[in-house]
Amino acid sequence: MITSGSFEFRTVDEARNLTTMLSLACPGADGIVIGLNELLQNAVEHGNLEIGYNLKTELLETGRLYEEIHNRLQMSPFNERVVTVNYSRNNKEIVFVIQDQGKGFNWRKYLTIDDERITSSHGRGIALAKMMAFTELNYNGSGNRVTARIML
Repeated sequence: MITSGSFEFRTVDEARNLTTMLSLACPGADGIVIGLNELLQNAVEHGNLEIGYNLKTELLETGRLYEEIHNRLQMSPFNERVVTVNYSRNNKEIVFVIQDQGKGFNWRKYLTIDDERITSSHGRGIALAKMMAFTELNYNGSGNRVTARIML
């Protein structure tokens, strides 16, 4: 019954909660929850908090990722940033537009899983989202805005 909505969040926990709610409004919610969660968490971690791939690797290896996320959420300029999600649904499609306030990233290399990241502890979320959840996944040039589409 939800045909549109706009949402803002800051934290990974808020991203997870919003994912649960929005995925219930979609067919095939199991796949959608995985894909949408990846996109929303990326918007927080890599977008607003500017934790790059190499730093995330180091933080995961040392068990400090969640501590770093918590610390950055308290620091300027990160503490004022939000992720926005716009949801719309009609008879043909469901569209999510997700935008963070970070600088963006080179999203092109993350649309597929390459040999370098296949055994990594992270770096496959966007490819999984594209394969499991969405009919179409399109980033803007800088990578801080993604449009995810599900054809009905």
